[in-house]
Amino acid sequence: DGRFDRKVTNLITDEVDSYLGSNIVTNGDMELDDNWNNQGSPTTNERSTAEVYSGTYSRKAIGDSSGDGIKSDTFSIVAGNTYMIEFYYYLTTGSNNLLARLQDGDGNDLSTSVGFGAKDTWTRIIFCRLAETTGSSAFFRVYQNGSGSSTFYLDDVTVKEVGIATGWTDADQQ
Repeated sequence: DGRFDRKVTNLITDEVDSYLGSNIVTNGDMELDDNWNNQGSPTTNERSTAEVYSGTYSRKAIGDSSGDGIKSDTFSIVAGNTYMIEFYYYLTTGSNNLLARLQDGDGNDLSTSVGFGAKDTWTRIIFCRLAETTGSSAFFRVYQNGSGSSTFYLDDVTVKEVGIATGWTDADQQ
């Protein structure tokens, strides 16, 4: 009669999925007037409504020398784990370019900094870093690259552990 039976078998082999953990940066959405500290000696480090990516507030920083910016409160990371850093920034015309860096679990520099400098628009930055030292002195920072002055806004900062799920099979659902 033209019909036939099909037996459908789900077979997954060598499947690898990644997942992201929770945000480990406190107040990454900048809605509280807390948890962001001076990096260097910025002339301004404040919660602001002047330029906002999402929510009601962003964090505004004005620097007048190389290294001026803002940094998060410290958090814990684990050696051997990869972390994805994502944030939005708004840099005003006439400002120097900026750098961003994740500090390792002992507070020391982790890998290289990431440079960027698009102006007068909200711009999304994403990068990953492999932690080398386990500890609770890690932090994220954004700061001015070079002398002169820079005015920038930061919003929606996340630092999340990147995990790998391997060996999943259809049997795990049964």
